[in-house]
Amino acid sequence: YNPSWADNSPVFIDDACVAIDLSPLSTKFRGWYFEKCIVMLPVICQTFTCIGDEFRCADNTRCIPRAAVNDGFEDCFDGSDE
Repeated sequence: YNPSWADNSPVFIDDACVAIDLSPLSTKFRGWYFEKCIVMLPVICQTFTCIGDEFRCADNTRCIPRAAVNDGFEDCFDGSDE
């Protein structure tokens, strides 16, 4: 497990939680920002990022090389790569 943010996403700051505002009407924030952790906000479950030329298995357990998709071998535990 090696989590990473996408480009232009926030860098962790102590005692702050990451939040996102996707409202097209927002004037204060648009996109990712930091908020005091005591503020109750909807959540996005933590997961990992597949990078570059990788395929994320449908069960979200791992990333595999795209070259391994449809190659006749089940690389994902759920078989979603075949």
